[in-house]
Amino acid sequence: MFHVLWRWIVLCIAVFVAAHLSFLGISYDRWQDVVVAALVLSMVNTFVRPILMIFTLPLIFFSLGLFVLVINALLLYFVGWAVQGFHVPGFLSAMGGSIIISLVSMLLGANLKRKQPQQGPPPPRSNPPPGQGPIIDI
Repeated sequence: MFHVLWRWIVLCIAVFVAAHLSFLGISYDRWQDVVVAALVLSMVNTFVRPILMIFTLPLIFFSLGLFVLVINALLLYFVGWAVQGFHVPGFLSAMGGSIIISLVSMLLGANLKRKQPQQGPPPPRSNPPPGQGPIIDI
């Protein structure tokens, strides 16, 4: 549960950063609109993005993965259309915003890696009895 909450907080911060870059043109009316936009964007990324990725797999393959940027921009543009108070003026703004959101999410989410349990040192190796070791064929 903490993992999901932390990812949503990171997405909220990333959308907030993208909205504060004036050259993108992304804006909001109240801070609650950013929170709702991040919630809708996380839902869209969870349920709609995988379906779009499957349907556009040939385009993603032939563009060497660059079409994923177009998919992310379309989803952000849709969120701007769906959430009242969160404004994405055009596709190029959505493209820049999706890149900024991806970069900020990547930087803030780097600390989210799950820690692996610490393992002790390996047990000491014992030598096999004479004549029972591995055979080296030269």
